[in-house]
Amino acid sequence: MSAAKPVLAAVRQGSLRGKLVTSPTGTAFCSFLGIPYAKPPVGSLRFKPPQPAEAWTGIRDATSKCPVAPQINDVTNKYVGNEDCLFLNVYTPELPSGASDALKPVMVWIHGGGFTTGSGDVDLYGPDYLLGHGVVVVTFNYRLGVLGFLSTGDSVVPGNMGFKDQLMALRWVKENIAAFGGDPENITLFGESAGSRSCHLIMLSSAAEVCSVLPVHPSPVAGLFQRMICQSAVAFRGCLVPMAERTHRLARHLGLQQGASSHQLADFLRKIPAKVLVEQAPKAFSEQDKAARKMFPFRPTIEPADSEEDVFMSEDPYDVLTSGRALPVPTIFGVNSQEGFLYAKGVMGNAAAWRDIDANFDVLVPASVRAEKHERPAIARAIRKFYLGDRPLGDDTFQQYSEARGDPVFPYGAQQVAKVQLALAPSTPVYFSYFDVDAKFNLYKQMLKLHKYGGAAHADDIAYVWKPRLLRIPEPTSVESRTIASMTKLWTNFAKTGNPTPDPNDPVLGVSWPTFSVDNGKYLEISNSGLAIRENMLKDRMDFWDDVHNKRLYLQ
Repeated sequence: MSAAKPVLAAVRQGSLRGKLVTSPTGTAFCSFLGIPYAKPPVGSLRFKPPQPAEAWTGIRDATSKCPVAPQINDVTNKYVGNEDCLFLNVYTPELPSGASDALKPVMVWIHGGGFTTGSGDVDLYGPDYLLGHGVVVVTFNYRLGVLGFLSTGDSVVPGNMGFKDQLMALRWVKENIAAFGGDPENITLFGESAGSRSCHLIMLSSAAEVCSVLPVHPSPVAGLFQRMICQSAVAFRGCLVPMAERTHRLARHLGLQQGASSHQLADFLRKIPAKVLVEQAPKAFSEQDKAARKMFPFRPTIEPADSEEDVFMSEDPYDVLTSGRALPVPTIFGVNSQEGFLYAKGVMGNAAAWRDIDANFDVLVPASVRAEKHERPAIARAIRKFYLGDRPLGDDTFQQYSEARGDPVFPYGAQQVAKVQLALAPSTPVYFSYFDVDAKFNLYKQMLKLHKYGGAAHADDIAYVWKPRLLRIPEPTSVESRTIASMTKLWTNFAKTGNPTPDPNDPVLGVSWPTFSVDNGKYLEISNSGLAIRENMLKDRMDFWDDVHNKRLYLQ
């Protein structure tokens, strides 16, 4: 079988030439790269919702990688990308040969990167392991950072263009995936970090037209997806941030006069080269943002409800969830054991940074705690006492610092939304996982140089679901190989059936994963030792955050 044999598929915009490749795993599959799902968001379309992609004549080449969205590369710290970035990739075990062919489950991935970096590029997200389980896989790019999430706070640029790109990509998949052998009525949306939060926000957005398997859904239209896997982040209270002040601050830095209107600002910024906008985006931070060690200048925001454009989210998404206006879909929520290692950058080995945080300790009060300004010092003291005791902040207490920052955002937030979803739709299954593998494919812990600490850092689960190009296929008996086999089977079982362990006697898995419950919080632990069912994840720490959020502790 040739490693580069051309293959053809026809979508609504025209014909595509992909290629038949053979993975290092031995899996043969059809690859279609760089398919446009929207018009290039350039010129007058910058800061606007995406427009459907135009048709083409002839056969479009789909064998080469597409440009990434404009960003600063995490590794080189250099600008990369192109505004013409709204492309997706489709991978399928085989193309349909006739109308009678059975359609395969579809898995659509949303990449992470703090809504600021990353892409759906095959170099990191190789589909090799997933395709061996007989599913169709889609990855895509969306606008990031200042180009994807800038907002004037009004109807001129309401914001969240990146989310609207994601919805456009999902609509494209719904309309075209059958051409690749995928089932448009069996789509699982999954993602990690910002991609995971995107999945959950899409479920909560009225613009998503989401339809679960439940027959009581009020929408008359077919749904964009039927299941969801959220790896590491959710739409918890306070996750959307006002952007107008940062937008105006950046524009003034770039030369816009004080007092300019939103229309003047948008016109001004449309003339600034994308490279300049991306490189100068940190100038949007206020002094308070810098003291709080904010990592990403432009983030998802709450849009004005009266916007003339399609509104993605016009209120706090957790309020949408708890009000009962959203109908959850079957979901796997998951977190890693050391999510807070994400916050190592800029503090380890930096005594000045530790002193700065120590002097502004209330920056550790998360946005999910709805507290008045006068309450914040007491909350900060409670957090310090619980996690640090009498020990000072510094490299020696990094583990405690990472837990204090990571716990409310990741494990606590995910468990809270899981409980709410169960209360709203008790017949819709929710599963919970805890990833604690510590092995050679924990790429992000290695990048952060945190080898001496045990556990799995934020994003360390990626290389056990996807095949990064630079990583070799692991030895069959290794922890890496066993973990990949387990995770990809769990994820694809869920995509196929809605149950990650439909066969309790499966020799690869060897467990029956129970649904999550409010009373005992059963979850699946994924560790170097294999798979195990546990209860009440991180109970003491989660109880503490219950007390904080309910003002039972710090106001005593």
